[in-house]
Amino acid sequence: MARILQAVTVAAVVGLSAPSLACSRHGHGSIGVTLGNLFFGFSASSAQCSLPVVAAPQVVVAPPSVYVAPPQPVYVAPPPPVYVAPPVVMAPPPVAYAAPPVAYSPPPVVVAPSASPMVAAPVVVAAAPAVAVTVEKKEDPKPAFLGLKYLGGSAALVDWSSGMDLTGLGYAHSLGLEMRFTNWIGLRSDFELRPDSRSWDLVGLKLWVPTKTFKPYASVSLAMSEAYAMPGKMHWGVVGAAGMDIWLGKHFFIEAEARYRVSPGDCCRAEPHLSGLIGVGVAFF
Repeated sequence: MARILQAVTVAAVVGLSAPSLACSRHGHGSIGVTLGNLFFGFSASSAQCSLPVVAAPQVVVAPPSVYVAPPQPVYVAPPPPVYVAPPVVMAPPPVAYAAPPVAYSPPPVVVAPSASPMVAAPVVVAAAPAVAVTVEKKEDPKPAFLGLKYLGGSAALVDWSSGMDLTGLGYAHSLGLEMRFTNWIGLRSDFELRPDSRSWDLVGLKLWVPTKTFKPYASVSLAMSEAYAMPGKMHWGVVGAAGMDIWLGKHFFIEAEARYRVSPGDCCRAEPHLSGLIGVGVAFF
């Protein structure tokens, strides 16, 4: 058996080497070995045959196997929860009902006397509560400051030699000015015309009784007088007056008065004058 294997091996080598040998020769013919139905050899021809190309052996170097670990999952912690407080709704304060104070006044307690004749039981009586009543005093309003008035009437000379004798009776007219400071004091000035003379009462003090509507008064003034029989000659004197003012509100009044005038320096008219006047006035400011 070993010889058969050697023969097959030799035949195979010869068969594979024959073409190479035929490529360097020209002509026709065949060289070979017939083994059964198989022919091992070559046939020469005029054409050159191509040499078999034996590929160079390729050396494949396998890369070293490197173990790559699969990526490990990275745990990312979730964000911490943020607590949001719910909105606080303040309830309205409860309605507090305050009951009105109840004032209870107990009835008077009368304790019956004790049965013992030696000791008398005290009697307790509840006193009625004292109520203070405040009475406000209402003052009269301040009068208007400046008053203007007109008075008309009669004037005459007074003769006291044989009692009271009036002579030279005639009409009299007077214009006056008042300055009221309070309800009871003021200043006055008057100009008076008579049938025989005229007078100017420069300044006088006037005092009222401080009532509400009807105000009696008295006044005294420093005056200058001039007689028509002696023109241009002035005589100093004093005039006193008394009368009644009726105040109609703050701005209107009625006045009635009597004046008694004395001029000591009048040589020919030494008799005093008596005047009775009544009129109306208006007040401002």
